[in-house]
Formats: sequence, structure tokens, C-alpha cells
Amino acid sequence: MNNSSSSSSLPANFTFPGPEPVIWICVAYVVSFVGSFFFVLLLLAFIINRDVKNSSGMLLLLHLTVVEFALVGILFPMQNTFTFLGARGTPVEHLNCGLAVLVVVTTQHAGNWSSLFLSIMRFLASALPSAYKEISVRWKLLVLIILSWSISLAINLPIYFGYGGQFIRAMPFRDCAAQSSNRAGVYFTIWLTLGSYFPVAATTLVYITLFVRLRAQSAWVSPEDVNMDRLRQHGVIHRRLVITRMLCVFWLWYCLCYLPSTVAVVLFPLLEPWRNQISLRLWAKVLQLSGYAFSPIIFLTLNADYRRGVQKVVGKLCGQSSQRSEASLLEMQQPWKKASHSRPNQQSAITASTGVHVLS
Repeated sequence: MNNSSSSSSLPANFTFPGPEPVIWICVAYVVSFVGSFFFVLLLLAFIINRDVKNSSGMLLLLHLTVVEFALVGILFPMQNTFTFLGARGTPVEHLNCGLAVLVVVTTQHAGNWSSLFLSIMRFLASALPSAYKEISVRWKLLVLIILSWSISLAINLPIYFGYGGQFIRAMPFRDCAAQSSNRAGVYFTIWLTLGSYFPVAATTLVYITLFVRLRAQSAWVSPEDVNMDRLRQHGVIHRRLVITRMLCVFWLWYCLCYLPSTVAVVLFPLLEPWRNQISLRLWAKVLQLSGYAFSPIIFLTLNADYRRGVQKVVGKLCGQSSQRSEASLLEMQQPWKKASHSRPNQQSAITASTGVHVLS
């Protein structure tokens, strides 16, 4: 495996030697499957949980979960399949790279902006409860969701049409990627800033500020206080602190997995190891995938309400399956019941036709 050769000097018919691409795609598929499984459990927990269904403030979190589920369960597996086929020397011909990258990157950037709006809503719930109540109306949250997609689409369409960059079939894997153009390369930096750096940095700043604020409030309100109003206030602050801690851990994990490959794209001409290490660039895709795939596990680990929701989902599924299996088992073990129900009907029919009562 010639990892020391630059990707620019690789032949057009380059094939990744050895079993590493097969190992890589298997790991990527496993990560996608595990993440999709937990995303489904989390979404079902959201749906059957009465508090979640009745809470308009959870709409942004539900939307973010659906976005990440689409990336982990659909878009990234397709993208990784194209990369694997290209690495093995059998790239997908007639692939519309522009449209493929536009869908993936627009979804990623919409998730970044949705995370920023979610962090702002959590901050308003703590700092300005009255403003939070005014904004956390269902139709206003839908406006924020539409706004996140509108911003993402607005910053990606110029690249799609070739201004400042382009979505092309890139070496060495002959898969689809974004590349800066020398004609108007300034917009490519703006594209990265508005799509990734600004929402990620702003979300991080909001979560750090919110976590410090809630920690200070939690220390100020003592749980030993016998005043009921103070105890109620402590309960609200504690619940907000739990949710904020969960979102902070999730966001930290996401940044650790998402930013390395994103930064490497900008510094590509300066990073000799990144340019030369083909294997490193391959596994960076799995690292970015992991940033999304393990977020439901973080949610379930750090939030007892979500765990109880998943337990309800599993309990209902297992309960229905066990009832069906028990019914079928009884039906197989006691066939005489069917015979006993059908035999009187047969006897009455015979008696009616012959006038003779048949004794069993």
C-alpha cells in the first residue's frame, strides 16, 4: 500500500491495494447500522412519550434527530459505498456528483444551524423564560426549522452552480467532493465559515455559557431548603442542567469527530500527511460518521427520561410479540378446542337431515 504517494500523482485508474477498503466499508456499515438502530429507538421514544409530544420546545430536538438519522442511515452509507467502489477501481459511472454532494452537505449544514437554534432556545429557557414562552410556539419553531434549511441551501447553491467552488468527482477514490476554484476562491472560505465554522463555534459558546450559568444557579438554590417555591425552582434548574449536560457532551463529541476532516479540507495544501496518507483520509470518513451515529447513545446514557421512553418502546414491542406467540402456542397445543366448537354444529346438521340424534 503506497500511502506515501501524493493523491495528485496517483494514476487515473488507481486501485487501493490490500484488504483495508473491505475492512473500512464493513466498519462503516456497522457504525451506520448501530447508529440507525438507536436513532429508531430514540425517535419511537419521542413519539410515545406524552411529555415530548405535548412539548413544542422538543420540536427542534426531534428535527435534529431526524436530520442525523437521515445522514447516518441513508446518505453516509450511499456516499461510503461510492467511495468503496472507487477505491476498488470500479467507480459508479454517470454519477451526478453535483446533486449528490448538494444533498449531503445541505443536510449537514442544516443540522449545524438547527443545533445553533436549539442551543439558543435552551439558553432563552434559562435566562429569559418569558421570551422562551413567546418563541417556543409550534409555528415559530417550524419557522426556525425552515430557516435552517433555507440558510443551508442558500450557501450551497452557489457552489453547486460553480461559483467559488464546485462539487466534482475527486481523486483518489473517484467519489464526490467539494473543491475550491481559483476563479472566485474567496467564496469557498465563506461557504465553509457559514456552513460549518460559525454555527459550530456559536453553538459551542452558547452551551458553555449556559452550562456555567446553570451550575451557578444549581449551587445557589439548596435542595435542603424547605420553601416549596425554592424546591420547585431547584427541580426546574436541575432538569435544565441535565438536558444541558447531555447536549454539551453530545456537541463536544460531535466537534471532535466533525471538525478534523473539515479543517483538513481548508488546510489541504499545507498538510503534507493529510495529502499523502490515503488511508488516513479514508478513515476520517468513519470518524465523521461516528460523530453523528453515537449521538443517540449519548442521549440515552445521560437522560433517564429518554431511557424510560425506550424501555416503554421495547416493552410494548416485546409484549405484543409475546402475546402473539402465546396465542399461537395455545392454538397449537390445544387443537381439541376447535374440534369441540365445530362438533356440535356438525351433529345438529346431521340431526336435522336424518331426524336421528347422534351420541358422541
